[in-house]
Amino acid sequence: MDAPTQPMVAPHVDDRGQVAIVYCNEAFMFEPGHRMRAARCLICQECIGGEAAAVVGAAALMGEACRCGGIVSDVFLVHAAHLPMEPAPLQAAIRRGLECSAN
Repeated sequence: MDAPTQPMVAPHVDDRGQVAIVYCNEAFMFEPGHRMRAARCLICQECIGGEAAAVVGAAALMGEACRCGGIVSDVFLVHAAHLPMEPAPLQAAIRRGLECSAN
């Protein structure tokens, strides 16, 4: 699948500068039989299945970064068809994902 020519999600940092929404600008599809086809979409909670997917997440911009530049982050799968989307509902979905007790 070809990568979009523009970002699917506009980069965004929260008002306090503590969290950045991160994204993969390239949509992809899992091969038939791949176990991640059973993963749920962060936005609609339906299985990713054979649909195009993308990765979005949140990166913490507080505390201390590692010497290598690493920071704490969590990423999630979404159906690429949901993107682009407004920052507020995306932030709400990411917050819901971060609060998930199943992990």
